[in-house]
Order: sequence, then structure tokens, then C-alpha cells
Amino acid sequence: MNIYIGENIRHYRMQKKLTQEELADYLGVSFQAVSKWERALAYPDIETIPIIANFFNITIDELMNNSRIQIEGQICEYLKEYERLALTCTKENNSKKNILAKEAYAEFPYDWRIINMYRNSLVCGRDEDDYGDTKPTIRFLCEKVLADCTNDYFRQCAISSLLAISETPEDEEKWLSLLNDDFCLLRGERREDIAFERGHFSEALKHCQTNMMEYLGWFLMKIDTLKNNDWGIDEWKISPEQKIMINNKVINVLEILFECEDFGEWTWNIADKYEENARFLFSLGKSDEGLNAFVKSVDYWLRYYELPEKTLYTSVLFNRLEFIRTNIDTADSEYKKPKRYLNIIRSDPLYDCVRHDERFIAAVNRLVKNDFTV
Repeated sequence: MNIYIGENIRHYRMQKKLTQEELADYLGVSFQAVSKWERALAYPDIETIPIIANFFNITIDELMNNSRIQIEGQICEYLKEYERLALTCTKENNSKKNILAKEAYAEFPYDWRIINMYRNSLVCGRDEDDYGDTKPTIRFLCEKVLADCTNDYFRQCAISSLLAISETPEDEEKWLSLLNDDFCLLRGERREDIAFERGHFSEALKHCQTNMMEYLGWFLMKIDTLKNNDWGIDEWKISPEQKIMINNKVINVLEILFECEDFGEWTWNIADKYEENARFLFSLGKSDEGLNAFVKSVDYWLRYYELPEKTLYTSVLFNRLEFIRTNIDTADSEYKKPKRYLNIIRSDPLYDCVRHDERFIAAVNRLVKNDFTV
């Protein structure tokens, strides 16, 4: 049997960003002893081996026998099969998935990917009252992750699971406060549920509308990702005509959702879509239609910058929310400034076909004469 203990000690030591001296101090040996182990000139004594394995959160078998390549291959096979089963949500596949995750955890109880997979199998697809006797295991796995794992994604998943099995309002607030922005939709959904369960219906409605606004933002972002082919996939090519159609659909969706035309933060998105359409139309030789789209974009740009610092939405789906400019503009204020658009308009050759048109000159002057360009 091949013994990889020296190679593995070096790998796990470097993974923890420790020097040989630091590891030696913990184990109560000289750094020369650690150096000899790593160079396969000697082996740790039998009493030290469990201490080393415990320090690295691995099994003795992982430390001594199978090479990391073999172990990694086995772990990846478990992860791939779990993902394959998870893609088709049937009762049979769910059962197989849960059995697989339990087997993987029994074999590799110190691998964070496996721990996360096992946690996922215990949590996903269950209602709040359906955790039964799995709660102690879920709690154990999550607390283990929070105590020792440095991977932020796994930590956030653990927090979301602890939130799901919370039994007191205090625990719910504790775990909600620890979720980061990547889990904002989950955080919002849970706050909505909590308010409803406590009979705070007005608060629940406000959380529901806030969540709808968040989902709308994600929805529009995904549309832009596809439309602009942000991944650079060769087989996914969209013509200018199709991009114009997509932008018009986005505008139509916003007009349907905000029947009072109180678009708030989305006013800028409408302006952006009309300006994109103008350039697409210019590229197709449709200068009149492009100019009409550009004039509309200016109308909406100015509407956006003329919005008050605070204003209530009145459209029925969002009438408990408030538009607050400072909350919207902080992240990308430079991107949204009309000055940036003026620079594009002045330098983009697609606009050359309308530069001397009176309507174009008048629209640009409306931007220039406002104080919003600084």
C-alpha cells in the first residue's frame, strides 16, 4: 500500500497557510521532524498521526493512504451524481439523492463540499414543519461549517439553513442579519413569511412588494445578460431587430406593472432601452425611427433626474413602497449621469446620420442646458 502521509501533510499545511515551525509547535515536535515527514525521510509516530489528522479535520485514512487525486476523484463523482439527480425533481430521485449524500458524508466527513451537499439534501424540498428529526443533524452540520469553514458561500448556505429551522423570533432575526446581499431574495422572502406568521399583515404586504421589486431587478438583469450575450457564446447570436423587440417588451412589462407611470428607479431603464433602440435602428439604416427612439430616451432621462429625492409609488402592485434616490444612485451614479450619455452621443458614429436634424439638436440641447450633467 502506498503511503502519502508526507505529501499530504505538506498539502494540508500549505492549505492552512502554516509554516513548518507553526505546525511543529502545535504538534510538540521540531520543525526538522516536520521537514523530514514532508520529504518522506521519516514518518510521524503512531501516537502523533491521529493528532495530525484531527488538526487538519481529515480522517487518518485520508492522511495516510489514498492520494489526494484519488480522493478528489471520488468526491467529484459524488458531487456530479448528486447534481444529476437534483436536475430531475422526482420522488425516486430525491430519495436516491438523499441516500447518496449520506453515504458521501460517511466517507468524507471533513470535506466542506460534501458537508454542504449533505446539508442541502436534508433541507431542500421540505416545508418549514417537515424537518422532523433531521433538525439536530442540520444544526450540527451548519454549526460545524460556521465554526471552521472559511468558504463564504458554504457559510451563507449554513446560515440560510439555520434560519429555516429557527424556532424563536430571536434566532430568526439573528440568522437574517447574517445573510449577505447574495442571499437578499431569501432574506426578503423570510421576512415576509415571518411578518405574515405573526399577523403583521401590513408589514407582510410591504415585504411582499419589496421582494417583487427585487425579483423585477433580477429579471431585467437576466434579460440583458441574454440580449447582450455576456457569456460570448457563438451559437447565441441575436440580431439588432431581435434586440429592439426585446427592449420594447421590457418597456411594455414596466408599463403594465406601473400603470400610473410612476416608474421610479425604472425610469432610467426605460430611457436606456430607448437609447439602445436608437442605435440599433441607426445601424439598420432607419434614421427616422431611430431619432424618434432617441427623443423618447431623452424624455425619460430628464424624467428620471427630475424625480424628487423621495416619492411614494402609487401603482397598485407597489403602493406601499417609496422611491428614495440615494438608495438607487449610490452604486452606479456615474453610469447613470446624462453627461455619460452626451459623451456617447457625441462620439458614436451611429449618430452621424441625424446630427444635423433639428429634432436631434433640440433633444441634445435639452440635456446640455440642464444642471444634471455635472
